[in-house]
Order: sequence, then C-alpha cells, then structure tokens
Amino acid sequence: MYFPIRWPQVLNIDREASSTLTWIASDYNRTLFAVLTENSIGIWLEKTFKGHLLMYKVVTEESQPPLFEQIDSNVLNFGAEELLLCCGSGLMLRVGWDAALHQELTLDLRDVPFHSGAPSAPRPSPHRGSLEVRDVQYLPLLGGLAIVFRNGRAAVVLSSSPEFESKDAHAVWIPDVTEATVTAVNHRYRLVAIGLANGQGAVFYLDEASGQFVASHKLCLSPKDFPESGAGAVSQLQWTPDGCALVLAWARGGFSLWSVFGSLLACSLNWDGGPPACIHALEWGVEGYQLWMVASPSDHPEQRDVMLMNFVKSASTVNPGTVPHTYLAANWPIRYSAIDAGCHHVAVAGRGGFAHCSLAHNKWKFFGNETQEQDFVVTGGILWWESLVVLGCINLRDGSDEVRLYPRSSKLDDIFVRVLRVDAQVLQLALSEDRLLVFASNSRLALHRISHSGLERLQELDLSALVPHPLCVVSATLVQLGGARGGPSSKLAVLLNVAGRLVLLQQDPASAPPPLAPPRGAPPPLLRQWSAPTVLAFCVERVWVAESCPESRMPHLTQALWIACGVHGMQVWLPLFLPGDTAGAKHAFMAKRIMLPIAVHIYPLAVLFEEAVVLGAESDTALCGSDPFPLCVVSKSSQVYLHLILRQLLCRNLGYHAWEIARSCAELPYFHHSLELLLHEVLEEEAMSSEPIPDALLPRVIDFIREFPVFLQTVVQCARKTELALWPHLFASVGNPKDLFQECLLQGQLDTAASYLLVLQNLEVPLVSRQHATLLLGAALDGAHWVLARDLVRFLRAINPEADCSPPRPSTGPSTDEDTVNQVFMEVILTRHARKLLGAGQLRKLGSFAAHLDFPLQNFLEKERLRAAKVEDFVSALKAVHTDFEWPMPASPVTPGASQVGGAGDEEATPPASMGGQPLRNGGVDGGVVTRGSPADSESTSEESWWLEEDEAGLHAASVAELRGSPQVEAQARYLLHILGQARCCDWALPLALMLGDTLVAPLVATPEALDKLMQWALAECPGYVGLLRQVQGRGSDTPSSNGAVQRSSPMEARRMTAATSVVTEGPEEGCRVS
Repeated sequence: MYFPIRWPQVLNIDREASSTLTWIASDYNRTLFAVLTENSIGIWLEKTFKGHLLMYKVVTEESQPPLFEQIDSNVLNFGAEELLLCCGSGLMLRVGWDAALHQELTLDLRDVPFHSGAPSAPRPSPHRGSLEVRDVQYLPLLGGLAIVFRNGRAAVVLSSSPEFESKDAHAVWIPDVTEATVTAVNHRYRLVAIGLANGQGAVFYLDEASGQFVASHKLCLSPKDFPESGAGAVSQLQWTPDGCALVLAWARGGFSLWSVFGSLLACSLNWDGGPPACIHALEWGVEGYQLWMVASPSDHPEQRDVMLMNFVKSASTVNPGTVPHTYLAANWPIRYSAIDAGCHHVAVAGRGGFAHCSLAHNKWKFFGNETQEQDFVVTGGILWWESLVVLGCINLRDGSDEVRLYPRSSKLDDIFVRVLRVDAQVLQLALSEDRLLVFASNSRLALHRISHSGLERLQELDLSALVPHPLCVVSATLVQLGGARGGPSSKLAVLLNVAGRLVLLQQDPASAPPPLAPPRGAPPPLLRQWSAPTVLAFCVERVWVAESCPESRMPHLTQALWIACGVHGMQVWLPLFLPGDTAGAKHAFMAKRIMLPIAVHIYPLAVLFEEAVVLGAESDTALCGSDPFPLCVVSKSSQVYLHLILRQLLCRNLGYHAWEIARSCAELPYFHHSLELLLHEVLEEEAMSSEPIPDALLPRVIDFIREFPVFLQTVVQCARKTELALWPHLFASVGNPKDLFQECLLQGQLDTAASYLLVLQNLEVPLVSRQHATLLLGAALDGAHWVLARDLVRFLRAINPEADCSPPRPSTGPSTDEDTVNQVFMEVILTRHARKLLGAGQLRKLGSFAAHLDFPLQNFLEKERLRAAKVEDFVSALKAVHTDFEWPMPASPVTPGASQVGGAGDEEATPPASMGGQPLRNGGVDGGVVTRGSPADSESTSEESWWLEEDEAGLHAASVAELRGSPQVEAQARYLLHILGQARCCDWALPLALMLGDTLVAPLVATPEALDKLMQWALAECPGYVGLLRQVQGRGSDTPSSNGAVQRSSPMEARRMTAATSVVTEGPEEGCRVS
C-alpha cells in the first residue's frame, strides 16, 4: 500500500513573476507532465538517462490558424481519440484531434432521461436545477460518464451503444448526494468517488442486478485527526495508477490518502509543523511513486509551486528493490518483483526483460544480449518455482503472448528458456506446489503442471460470464484450503478478486479421476470439474492463505483464509473441526467453515498465522531543523487477533471451537494478554451499555477463561486496567474478590494475590484489607518473596487501623498514635518470622529477610541468643546450615591401612592427608591428632600425617573448589558469621564457622560438649569433618579456661586469637570463652 516518505520536493519552475500555476496533467504513461500557468505550458520529463529534469515550452505562432474554434466550456476531458467539452447549457460536444466537431455525437443532457433507480423505472425524475457540468470523468469499463453538476448533484450517464449516441443514453442519479464538488472513477474496481462540500468523500459501485449505484463506504476523518468542517470542501480527488489508493485534497489546505475501500493511510492535517498547504491540482507519477501537486501556503494562495511527494509502496501492490543502473537505465521503472521461498534470490522486471540477484552474494544476472532483453515485456507478473523464474510476457518480435521459464543456474539467454505460447495476454500468475495458474486477457483461466522440463496444460476455464472485464481481476490465487482433521486435504481452489468481490472456484470432489493410471493407448481420464462460483466477501483489498502444513499444531489458524476489507476491517474464513472428526472429507467443505468479522486498528500488510499476529504499517512525521515540511516516515505496527476470534466464536455459542483454538495457542508468550483483552473489551462494552443486554456475553467469557490456569491473573489484571466504576459489574460475574484472593493463596500465586489486595483496598473497609494483607505477608515471608513482603510491610504501615467502617480517605496530617500502633504490629510479625527462620536453621534466608525488609538482625540476635538462638542439637544445626547455603559436606572415605593414632578416642581408622576433607582458609587440618609436636616434628611427618599447614593447603585448591559453595554464597556466610559474632550468638556461629572451615573463630565459640557430639557424628557419618574438629579441639586447649588461666600456644595461634577478639566477645557464663 502507499505511504508518504521523506520530504516533498519543490520544483524550480521558470515562469514570469506575474504568472500563476493553475493545473498539472500527465500523459497516458505518466512520464511526461504538463504544468499549466496563466500564460505558458511547461512539459516535464520525469526520468532521463542523465538524471536531469527537462522542461519544454510550447511556442505558438499567432499568424497560423488555431486547431479549432474556441468554444466556451467549463470542463475539458481527454479521451483516446476525442476531446469532450461540456457547455454550461448541458451540451456535451465531442471534438476530434483534427479539430472536427462530431455533430452527430453531440449529447444534450436535457434530452437524457435521469432515473433515481433502475433504468426500467416508469417515471424518470425531472431535472432539478441547472445542468451545468462542474466535473466529468469517463468510465471506459462501464461505458459511461460520471458527472458532477453545479447544483451539487451527481449522476452517471450510460449508453447501450458503443458510439454513445444520445438516443441510447440514460442517466442514473447517485443517491443521497446533494453537495458534490468533484468526482473520480476507479476502472479496476468499478468505483465512483464523489467529493462533498462538507469535507467528506463518498464511494459508490454499480449494482448490476438492480442497475442502481449503491454506497460502498465513506471517506471521513475521525475527530481525533481533524474535524471535517474545518478543512473545507473537497477540491481534488485522484486515484493511483493501479487503483489501490485515492488521494483527497481540501479547499482550505491539506490532503489525505485512503485505500481503495476506505482505510486511512495518511493525513497531512495532523502532521507536525505549520498550517497545511493548499492543493490546487494533483497528478500521480509513474507507477504511483510520486504525487505531483500544485500547492501554495494557506495564507498566500497566489504563491504557488510544483511539489513532488515521494511514496513507498508495500508488497501488496509492487515492491521495488535496489537494482543496478545497468538494468534501470533502459528499463525503469520496476513493475514486478518476486523473492523465492528461501529468501535467497530476488527477481525484478521493468519495461523490458528481467534480472535476478543472489542476496547471499549480492550478485546480479542480466541478459548478455541486450536485444533479447528488449524483445519481451513482462505483463503478467513474475514468480519463483524452485530454481526457475516464471513470468508472463509479450514477445515483441512476433507479438505473441508467452509464459517463460528461465533456470536460475544458467546465464540469461534465450537458448535456455522454455516457452509456452498462450492465446491472449497474461494478466495474472499463481503457484501452488507444482500447479501454475494463468489468467489471460480473454478471461480464460488455465491450469498447468510445472516441472523443470516445461509446462503441461491440464485444464482451462472460461470466466467471461463471471468477470465483467479482464482488468477487473485484481488477483488470482491458487490455494489448497485444508480439509477436516484426520481426513485428506481439500482439492485445489481458485480465489479471484473481481473488482473487490472475492469469488471461490473449487474442484468438485464428486468428479474425481480414477486413482489408477489409464492403460497405454487409452484416452486420458477426465479431470475434476469445478463447482459453481461462490462469492465469499465484498470490498476485498487483499487475501492471505497460509502454505499447506498438515502437521501444524494450530490447524484452525493455519488453514484459515484472511481477507482485508478496508474500512470494514478484516474477515477470517475459519475452519471448524468437530471432535473426533475423521470422516470430514465426506461433508461439503463450505459447511465446515464460518466467516468472522475482525476489527483491526492498523492497516494490515501481512498475517502471521502461527503467531496470531497481524503486521501493518502507519504513516508518521518528524520535524527536522527549520524545514517547513515535516519528514515523513513509515513505522511498523502489529496487533494480536486471537482474542477477536475467540470473542466471535463465543458470540455464536461455538465455545468448543474457541477452547480448541485457545488451547493450541496457550504456549504463545502473549496468550494471557489475549485473554485479558477479550475480557476487557466485553466488560467495557456491556458495563457501559445504556440499555439492558438480553444475552450478555460476559458470563460466557468468564466461564471460558476459567478453563485456563491464568484465570485469576487475567481477572485481576483486567480489573486494574479498567475504571473503578466497572469493578462491581465485573466481580458480580466473576465472584467475590475475597474468595479469589484466598484461591490465589491456596495456589501459591502471591503476586496475583497482591493485585487482588489492591482491589480489596478500593472495595472493602481498611480492616478487611489489613486482615488479607497480613495473611499475604505471612505467605510471602514463608515463600521467601522478599520484594513482595517489603511492599506489603509498607502497605500495612500506611493503613489506618481505626478506619474500620469506611473506605480509606486521604489523610490531612500524620497521626503519631496510629504510626506507633502500626510499627508495633509490624515488629511483632517480622520478629515472629525471624524466630521461625532462626529456629529452623535457615540463616541464609534470615540474612536475606533482614536485608530486604531492613530488619535489625544484630539487635534481634542479641535478644534471642539465649532463647530462639539457643542450639540443642549441633549435629542437626550443622546439617541445616549446609542445606541452607547449598554447601557440600566434606567427603573423606576411610582408607584401610592408614596410620593409626594412639589414644582411647582414636581407635578408628583415619584417611590419609592426600584424601583429606576440606582445606581450611586459616590453616586448618584435614584429620588431626589431639596433641601437636614441634615445627621440626611437623616437617618430618610422613605424607600420611593429618597436619596441613597453609602452604600445603594451597596445593589442593583445585579439589577444594568442588567442595565449597559459590563465592557469593561464601561472602553471605562470612557476613552472617560476622553478625553472629557481633551479637555474641555463639551457638549458631559454631556450625557456620565449621562449614566455612574457619579454625580461628570455631575454637572461640565452641563448647566441649558440642565438639564431642559433633566428633561422634563425624566419625560415624562424615569423616571429612574429623580433622577439622580435632584441629578445633586442639586449638581449644590453647584458649582461656574457665578460671582465666591461658594455656600456651604457638606464636601463630596467638596472633590469630588476638585478631579474633573483635569477632567474639562473650563471658564464660554465657557459653563462650574470651581471649
């Protein structure tokens, strides 16, 4: 589709200062443009070989007689062979280019009967007002003239004779049009556009059954764009060369661009910058890539210039690419382009020949013989089939029409081409697997089988009774719409877009050929016959069908037919599969589909079937520098359509099919968002309805969403994005929010429960919110949802505990008593949970709890060191610390034959040092003895000795890394050990120090009873801890005794104990020894 891009260009017109630009017009091919001023005509060539614009001035000699005698006329209209002049008296004169007046073909509108309805109406309506023509356009495909009269009425004059004689002419009034200002006709779609004095446009089409012109759609801006009354009357209307878009200009300035069936593509009234420019004349350039305008500032209409607005076109019409100048120089403009299925090669065709490119290597292939390139012109499109380029063309040498196949791997030369001659000019090409569809200008549709060896004609259909004119066939698509689930796929079908009507031609399954091949010499079997044509939709701009995929997980969406209908939105022809339907092929294909309307807010350019997304584009602008015109850009947009399909199915009581589609899309990342949109749109529509709805959809939507796990989340997210006034209507159907809150707690959806808490805050008294917030806080603390818990603490502190009978109101000032009560209440809750974590040995969670909730952990531990922080079972405490910090136990298997250490308590075999447990950061041992020898003895100890100094421990760093936690976990553990030491909480400091292998702190906080229990457990279950515990016991003998006597220790141990005095300082009466 068409979108403006970049800045408009202003041409430097060489004219006299007193001359004013009045009009602009182009030739048939739109390569030459005539710029008319009050006293000159300038001829512009849009494209030259040297990239220059040339202006030609028509010079006349007054001594020579004119071509014809001047006749006063209001309107000039050019035809192929004649010039039509409309006089103020109602006469329409036809003048040949030889200046001869064709008197016998003169049409007098006063003698033409005007009908309000069909031509067979018994009484034609009388002429009302003047028949002076204001604007006229020729309709070659209808054989008539679209006329706008000075009094504001509009009519179409038709004739049954090719010569358009007066006796065979009759006119049909355009209904409900009394303020017409200008008209434009679309030949391809057989539409008549009328500009009105109120700033709107109206588009009509001829109903062939009744002979009346019926309104198709209106061109009116929404109030958010610009009020139509402020723009003035419509002054210009112009269809694009391909008839896919219409430009509309207003008398007071500004223009808008509309798709063929009324979608707004761009509007200059809401552009950034100053007031819009006044448009005095319009003309589209070649292929519609530029719009020529005679424009002036709105406050200075006499300062007129010729402006060129650039446009970019999407793949829905023609998609140009970056083509080398070698091809463009002789074949500009590019008219067709195609890309292969793998997106690796692209082919383009211009005014002559074609070229193709490898995108991976950025290498183009052109014809080596330029004569061969210029010998044919592509007219029916260009396609890729595997490694072949397929194109429909005209052979200029002999004037024949052909379908050509060029192999991609060979050079472009006629010796490699495969040619199929056809009877008429090729207009449309379509592919489906190995079938090629060819539509020609004789209204015949041919089906071929394509292969690398050439084309084989299979079947041919005559569509002359269906198609009013071959040029009215906008598109011809060959598809294989899938059949029922479990059954064979449906047969070939052809989708024809005939002037906006989508017609389906499908092969009749009853006329299937025999499954076996005929014997040699027998006549070929009859091919399938085609069923009667069926009109699926009107006002069709574009059609999308997914490629055949029998194993798709979304058969409803991938086998659907999508239709873009302009201002009427989109429609989807959706297949319906019955449960367990394996014999669906026996039923008629039509009976298993349903047409659903889909409202979209973007202009669709593509449909992603398995993603349930429509891709589109929209025009936008940006101001850059001091340029008076904004920079036009095209921005991409998208829209999810899943909820729209579900709603339409639920409206039609097709809940099972809606559930199947939703279930197949449950893995999409925005599935929950789609359900939320479904609920939100239905809620707003029904809750804001001024009249009661007899068959409400909201209960059905709620029951439908309840079938999915995201029901609770969907409801509350919809409520939070909806006005507060609609909440009672929502929860009257969903249920009490308190019950939904409890259900969230039972299912562990704490974040969703927090959202329901906000709902309760607005619907219930503060006491109810406080109770539910307290329940949620407890669940958040138990589940370690610290961020949520922190928010809940802040929420509870803000609630007024006294306001228990009315909803909360904004307070005028702080209340000291209320703050005190809230503070005490929160301290009780947090302290109770801290005791719970401490009693369970979850020190790591306790640290995270204190960090996130600003809990005074050190003060708490000081108060609880003789209560909740008291450890009765040190073995269980050590195991709990390992589990909490995810710290592996030191593993040390017992080795038979290892050295025995004498002593009553050392009868167990101990492992060698090479297989020892956890090396210690502060110079610990792996498996030790109760007494130590001198340093000299230590140096002479065998390799089986349990003593490892710090230097020896460093040799085992590689194996240590596997037996320790992550650096982050270790940092957390050491920080907690520091806090425990500051709080003199020795019972929990011991297992944490043992886990870290800290031989400096462990002896200071350990008691003999605790070490004995741990040693018994280590000897029985975890030998890796034996050496560390013996080291701690050995160092414990050097610490101060209960009577204050200090045993002797080595100089190194003395230094370590001195450094540890700042970590643990507690009196002996509290279970710790003081250094």
